[in-house]
Amino acid sequence: IYTGTLALKHNPEIITNIAIKNKDIDILIIGAGSGFQKLKNMKNIPLNIKMLPLQPYKKMSDILNSADVLLGILSKDASKFSVPSKILNYLCAGKPIILSAPQDNLSATIIKDSNSGKVFDPHDLKGINNFLKTLVKDNTIKIKYSLNARDYANKNFKIKNISMKFENLINNLNKIK
Repeated sequence: IYTGTLALKHNPEIITNIAIKNKDIDILIIGAGSGFQKLKNMKNIPLNIKMLPLQPYKKMSDILNSADVLLGILSKDASKFSVPSKILNYLCAGKPIILSAPQDNLSATIIKDSNSGKVFDPHDLKGINNFLKTLVKDNTIKIKYSLNARDYANKNFKIKNISMKFENLINNLNKIK
C-alpha cells in the first residue's frame, strides 16, 4: 500500500515498475496529487494497481493494517526539506516499510535505526523489487520488520513523554525571557 500525497516530489513510475515486475501482487494506492492523477490517467496502467482517493482518517488504521508492506517515496531534491510523515503512521501499523528516498533523509534514518524495513536510493528499482520478492517469500523476515516497526512506535510515540518534552521546552523558553 502507498498512502497520501503522490505529487511532484514523488515518483509514481516507481509504483508502475513494482507492479510490472511483480504481477503476482496487488498494489493499492490511496492518495491525491499530480502523481496520483498521472497514474489514474495512464492508458496502460498495470492491472495489479488499484487506486482509491484519500480515505477518511477513521479508516486509516484498518487500511494500514490490511497491508503486507507499506511504501514511501521521496525524490532526492525534496529529501532536503521533507520528511514523509506517512512513515510515522506506517511504523504504528507495524508493517514492513519500503522507502525510496536518499539515505540521509530523517525517515530513512528512522527506518534503518529501527530495522523496520529497507531504504533504497530513488533510482534503485532493482533493489526495491528484489527486497519485495524476499518479503513475499520469507514470512519470518516480514514478521521481524513488522515487530521492529511496532516496537519503535511503542517506544517513541508515547504521548506523555512527548508532552513532557514540549512542556520542558516551553518552560525553558520562558526562563530565557
